Amino acid sequence: DPAPPSQQLVSALVARLPPSAIPPLVQHLMPAMHDADSHAALSGVDALYLILQACCEKLSEERATNLISTIFEEVSKVSHSSVRQKVLSCVKVLALHHFESAVSELLDTGPEFNMSSLGALQVLAKEKALLLRLLNHFTDTLNNSDPGTLKRPNRLVLAATVALGHLFTVNDSSIGMVLKKYFPQLFGTFLLRIGTTLEGLSAQQTAAAFMNFLHASQNDSMAMALEGNRLSRVTRELYDEVICELTMLFCRHHPSKRELLLNFIHPFLSRPFPGHRVATMTTVSQLLLSGADAPLSGDFVGTVVDSVLRCVDDAHSTVRKQSVRGIGNLLLLWQQGAAEEAKADEDLTLRRVLPAACSALADEASMVRREAVLAVQRACQVENVGRPWRQLLLASSHHLQPLVDSEDATLRGASLDLLACLCGLAVELR
Repeated sequence: DPAPPSQQLVSALVARLPPSAIPPLVQHLMPAMHDADSHAALSGVDALYLILQACCEKLSEERATNLISTIFEEVSKVSHSSVRQKVLSCVKVLALHHFESAVSELLDTGPEFNMSSLGALQVLAKEKALLLRLLNHFTDTLNNSDPGTLKRPNRLVLAATVALGHLFTVNDSSIGMVLKKYFPQLFGTFLLRIGTTLEGLSAQQTAAAFMNFLHASQNDSMAMALEGNRLSRVTRELYDEVICELTMLFCRHHPSKRELLLNFIHPFLSRPFPGHRVATMTTVSQLLLSGADAPLSGDFVGTVVDSVLRCVDDAHSTVRKQSVRGIGNLLLLWQQGAAEEAKADEDLTLRRVLPAACSALADEASMVRREAVLAVQRACQVENVGRPWRQLLLASSHHLQPLVDSEDATLRGASLDLLACLCGLAVELR
C-alpha cells in the first residue's frame, strides 16, 4: 500500500534537506505542541513525528539527547492529552534509534517522576523492540551501581527502582511473557535491591516496585508476605530476614526454578557492595534449607556449601550470620537424612563444616553467636556419626562460659540448651 500523502511529503522533504538542516527544522516545529488550538497543535506534532520517523537515525547522539531532554521538559506543559500522547510517541521513535540517550534522559527526571515521564515509560514499554532493552537497562543499573549511603543515596539507582516497578503496571501481554521467562532473574534482582536498600524513602520505593512485580507475575501470596514484613518500617538490620522469608516463599512456589535463582545470584557473592553479599548469602542459605522439602542435586548442595563456608570470615556481620545459618541448615538436612553425599565426605564434615560452626561460637557479633549455638545444637542431634564428630563438638565447650553469662537472654537460653546437648554427648562417649 502507498504511504499516506503526508508521509510521502515528509519523506521527499527529508531526502532533499542536508543533514545539518534537520535539527533546526525539528526545533522550529517543537513549539507547535503548545498551540492553544488542539487541531493546530496536533498537526504540528504529527509533522514532527513524521520527520523524526524519517530521519531519526541521521541525528547525532548529542542532537538526539538534546532533543529528548527538551521534549521531557516541554511535554508536561502540554494541555491537550491527545497532543501529549503524540509527543510521547516522538520519544518512542527517538528511543528506537538512540536508546541509551532516551533512557538516560528519562531516568534523569526521577525518582519523583511526573505523569508525563511515566507516560513516556508506558509508551516505550508497549513497543516490543524496546521492552526487553528497558528491563535490561534498569536491572543492569540496579545490579551494577553503587547504591550510595543514607545521606547520599544514588539517585540513578532510586530512579531505576521506581521505573522498573512502574514497568510492571503496564497493561500489555508482552510484559507477562517476559515475566514468565525471566522470573527467577528478576526475583533475584529485587532480593539484591532489598540488600542494598537504605531506610526511609528508598525502602518504600523498593517495596512498592517489588510488589508491582509480584502482582504482575501473579505471585500475590509473596506480595502479601512483603507487605506483612513492612520493609519500609523495619530497620536495615532486619532486611536479611525479609529476604529470607521471600526466598522461602520462592522455593515453596517455584521449586523447579531454584537452580536458575542460584545461577543468577551466586556471582554477587564476590561483589564489593555489602548489601549484595548480604542478599546473596541469605538467599543461598535459604535455598539450601529448601532441600528439606524438595531434594537438591549433589552439585547444587556442593556449590552452596562451598559458598557458605567461604563467607564465615566475611567482614560484614550479617553475611557471617547468614553463612553460619547456612551451616545450620546443612546440619538440619543431615539430621533429616538428606544431602547424604555431602555428609559422607569426612574432609568436608570434620575439617570444614563442624570447625566453622564451633569457631563461630566466639564471633564478636551476638547475632552470629546465636546462629552458631543453633548450628552446633543441630550437629549434636545428627545420628549415625563417628567418635571424631562427637569429640569435635565436645571440644567446643570451652566457648560456652561467656555465652551462658551473656546479657542477651535469647543467646543465654540457647547456650544452656546446647550445654545440655553436649553433656548428653559426653555421657555417650564414656
